[in-house]
Amino acid sequence: MPKAFFETFPTLELDKRVMRQFDTVIVDRVAATKDRSLVRVYITSDHVIPKESVYHVEKNLRKSLYSKGHTGEVKVYETFRLSEAYTAEALFDEYKNSILLELEKYGVAEKLLFEKADITFLSKDEMHLTVEDTGFLEGKQGELKRILEKIFIERCGLPVNVSFSFVRPEKENPGSNGDYDFVVREGYSSEEGEEENGSSAESEDGSGTDAEEASENA
Repeated sequence: MPKAFFETFPTLELDKRVMRQFDTVIVDRVAATKDRSLVRVYITSDHVIPKESVYHVEKNLRKSLYSKGHTGEVKVYETFRLSEAYTAEALFDEYKNSILLELEKYGVAEKLLFEKADITFLSKDEMHLTVEDTGFLEGKQGELKRILEKIFIERCGLPVNVSFSFVRPEKENPGSNGDYDFVVREGYSSEEGEEENGSSAESEDGSGTDAEEASENA
């Protein structure tokens, strides 16, 4: 049964700023692996919570739930129920730093690809990343596409399609003014991404993990 966050964890100590952010958060359920080495907390919020704050909660829950001499992990999986006034572009402006922080949990290539990209919205649900690249990053877009669409669609409830263009300097053919011309490679298919990333690491939603046991806190 869903309960208020601080009813579920009444003794949890958090920074005042984070406490305010979690004041109206609802815990949908708490689950754990059989050996209690991993506890998952599924929450719902009516506002965006920065990823930095979610990591702060995970850290403090870990301290609270595991006594000295015992180790384990706590993962918080957040879902945002946002107002209809939100668009994918507005969310991106507010949540960009959180996305970048979250990408640190994935491969270096995904984070670098996101950092290097010129990101625009071609429409309210079309996010386009243009990247100048010498070849190292091309082929890495499948996993980043999956991560970004998962964040927008599953976590935030905002439909979005992510596409890419790779812009490469043509060093062999400098322009008349000495600048290099650029070649733009458009398009990206989700099928290609699935083939490239079929063996990628476990996603942030906890799928593909050990069997769960519902906690009495659910």
